[in-house]
Amino acid sequence: MNTSFTLATQSKKVEGLEKLNNAVVGAFGAFDGMKDYVMECKDINLVSPGKLFLKDILGLTGSEISVTTMGANEVAPFAHKHKSNEEVYIVVKGSGDFELDGKKVAIKEGSIIKVSPACVRKLYAGNDGLIIICIQTEQNSLKGCTLTDGEILG
Repeated sequence: MNTSFTLATQSKKVEGLEKLNNAVVGAFGAFDGMKDYVMECKDINLVSPGKLFLKDILGLTGSEISVTTMGANEVAPFAHKHKSNEEVYIVVKGSGDFELDGKKVAIKEGSIIKVSPACVRKLYAGNDGLIIICIQTEQNSLKGCTLTDGEILG
């Protein structure tokens, strides 16, 4: 069974996607337009409006990044956890609650939340909705970062 998400036929498309030798460039537009993206997982008949996964679009090999838009008082369609990936959620706009192992925590623009794989999580948008960026990587896989992995070239 294939449980990956792809852009639905009726979804807005990423603009100006250009694959260079060592980079990929594109634009998904203003955050307020994120509601026009629709991802689907055909094998389990799951449609996710207001969601954009970037792994396949950008050809990411070390992480999955998604942008999620939720309308006023909208509730995520399911709670979930992971086998080995931790997630970092960054609230770009709006407010709401994040249920983490059964405890609801208030979130708002600028909130940052790290969630371990085993934590059961579910999002609840407030009266002003939510726009969130989620970065998913394998827990304990980081080998270097910033200047320990970078090279200053001039």
